[in-house]
This record gives sequence, C-alpha cells and structure tokens, in this order.
Amino acid sequence: MAQRYNFSPDEVQRRAKLSSELKKKLAPLRKAKTEDKKKKPGEGGGKKKEAKAAPKVDLAAVRAAKRDRRHFIGGTLAFSGAMAFTAGGTNRFMFPRILFEPPTKFEAGSIDDFLPGVPHFIKEYKTWIIRTIDGTIYAMSGRCTHLGCTPAFLASEQKFKCPCHGSGFRVSGLNFEGPAPRALERFQISLVSGVIIVDKAKMFLYEKGEWEKPESFLIV
Repeated sequence: MAQRYNFSPDEVQRRAKLSSELKKKLAPLRKAKTEDKKKKPGEGGGKKKEAKAAPKVDLAAVRAAKRDRRHFIGGTLAFSGAMAFTAGGTNRFMFPRILFEPPTKFEAGSIDDFLPGVPHFIKEYKTWIIRTIDGTIYAMSGRCTHLGCTPAFLASEQKFKCPCHGSGFRVSGLNFEGPAPRALERFQISLVSGVIIVDKAKMFLYEKGEWEKPESFLIV
C-alpha cells in the first residue's frame, strides 16, 4: 500500500512552482535532442570538407633538376681539383725542388795522408785518391762506367771490382773485364800548400788520350 503524504496548501503550491520552473529549464534541451534525432546522417555539424586531390608531379622537371644537380656537383669537384693543381704548381714555382749535392771542388787532404800503393776512397765525393809507388798521384771516379755502382778495391788482386755486374778495373782505372765499356774517369788534381785539391767538374778520359795532360795527375 502506497504511503500517502499530507502537505499543507502552501507546500503544495511551492512544489508546483518548482516543478514548473524545472520544466522550463529542461524544455530547450529536450527540443534540441528531438531535432538531432530527426536529422539525417551527414546533416548538421557543418558541411564535410572535401578531400584535396594530390598535386600532379612534373616528372620531366624532376629529371631536369636531378641532372642539373649532378652537373653542378661535377663542375664543383672539377673546379676544386683544378684549383688544387694550380696551387700545387704555384707552390712548386715559388719553392722549387732543389737537389743539394756536394761541391765539385774539394780538399782531399794533406799529401802525407795518402800512402803509396794504398788507394783511399772519399765517400762523400765518390772519389778514389791513388798514390803509386813511383810517386804519381791522381784522383779517379768511384762510379763504374757500366751502371754507376761503386767498385771496391781488392788489395790481394790489386784491382777494382764492381759488385753489381763484375766489371774489373786495374789500379790505373783501365777496364779489363766485365761489361764496363771504358776506363774510369780521372779528375783535375792540384797541390796547394801541401793539400791535395780535386775538381770533379774537369774530367779526363783515357779513350781521348787525356790522361797525359798535366792537370790529370801530380808528381811528388
């Protein structure tokens, strides 16, 4: 059995007034909800944005751009290489390569430093100083006339022997065995205040009869 409430007339009037005000407040919401139900799908909420079509790509323009880029890179590299080559040439011009060699004229030493029958090799100048038993002194090249190797003196055989291809030279410098085509060259030699002076710029060749010239030897 439902419970019944007995309200005073004033309470009933107050409750009726509250109910009327609540209906007024809810009326707009109910109206909007009813209109939304009546609308078809896709309507309302504004128009749908149409999808933009993808822009067309100009393939010919793309290929041309790639080709131009390759040409630009290639040209840049070529230019850089040319500049580096030019800079290198300029540096070589400003600072030329110089081959430092010992002077051709030098002091071989005191005449007393050289013993008869004992050839003396001056390594710095690749020159042999020969003093014979009879008192003749001459300066002789230390380069084989075959390929330029340095012949060694073999005291037991009294000859110079090239270690490269076996050419043999007598103490005088004459070639007598192996592939050497000619005798060893002699250099200008002089004596100044007891010191032997050699000038390699002036050579004397046996095959031209130049060993007989007075500048090619000393007599002591």
